[in-house]
Amino acid sequence: MYTFHHISSNIHTIYNTSLSSGILPYRLKFSEIQHLHKKRDRMRITNFRQISLLTSFSKILEKVIYTRSYQHVNQNNILATEQYGFSSNSSTEKTSFKLINEVLLTLNNKLTVGGIFCDLEKPFDSINHTTYIHTYIHIHIHSQIHHPHKSDCMLNSS
Repeated sequence: MYTFHHISSNIHTIYNTSLSSGILPYRLKFSEIQHLHKKRDRMRITNFRQISLLTSFSKILEKVIYTRSYQHVNQNNILATEQYGFSSNSSTEKTSFKLINEVLLTLNNKLTVGGIFCDLEKPFDSINHTTYIHTYIHIHIHSQIHHPHKSDCMLNSS
């Protein structure tokens, strides 16, 4: 039992230091890159997407950061109600239902309906990460978020 307490205490310290400093320990950045086939021709590299298989410790820290961020966003009503894909008890089906409902109501009132639809094939790749980080700061998610990719040896044992 002593071993579990000793290990969990050290992990707790590493996580808290990482969260308060905004610095991810270098060793938590290791991952195995896998290429998953998305669609069509397997001979085209663009038909694959990369995923990173993280260590268990990295996944736990990722979950802690996600949970804290999600709680902050919910408690402060930061997301618009139209952000269906990012809210619990919601889905893209609700988005489709709302769209169809609004179109039908408009048509029933004998009004004209128009729409512009965009499909971002790789939405995360198209994000301006500087804007993303400034948005995090603007909505008061701090802890040195302006240095998210910075590594430091302060938490490394070697």
